[in-house]
Amino acid sequence: MEVKFEVKMTPQIMYNFMLNHTYKSLTGVLGVLFGIASFILFGITLGKTTLIFSILYLLFGIWFILYLPVSLYMRSKRQVKNNAVFQKPITYVLNEKGIQIIQDKQKADCKWENILKVCQTGKSVLVYSGKRNAFVLPKEAIGGQYDELVKIFRKNMPEKKVKL
Repeated sequence: MEVKFEVKMTPQIMYNFMLNHTYKSLTGVLGVLFGIASFILFGITLGKTTLIFSILYLLFGIWFILYLPVSLYMRSKRQVKNNAVFQKPITYVLNEKGIQIIQDKQKADCKWENILKVCQTGKSVLVYSGKRNAFVLPKEAIGGQYDELVKIFRKNMPEKKVKL
């Protein structure tokens, strides 16, 4: 069994990955909690302390809730634009040996034992080969091969590493 498809990285695909990666981390969760707490403190202190303290809470809330997603979007646009790897399509071939990555005439292989985990977002399948590094496989590019792709992962990887 083999699944083969081509991916052209876009800022939107990269942004979806970065959002997922960030907000599933402790830093992302704490950022959201601090943002919510800041908005609550703004509401509680408004009219009860000097206005500057309330405004500071409001600004912290805006910083934690709005800044991170906006900065991630800007970083994803910059990364896709400036990284030569993302300028051309990448072909992924998944089979019993692992994942083969092909771009132009260059090939790289990633064996199943080198994959840390596989998970998904609403738009992509994420194959982590490192704590912060993943192959981002957009579901749109996978198309009708999604069920076969899941079977390949489940057949070749330990169950606890596959969250699809």
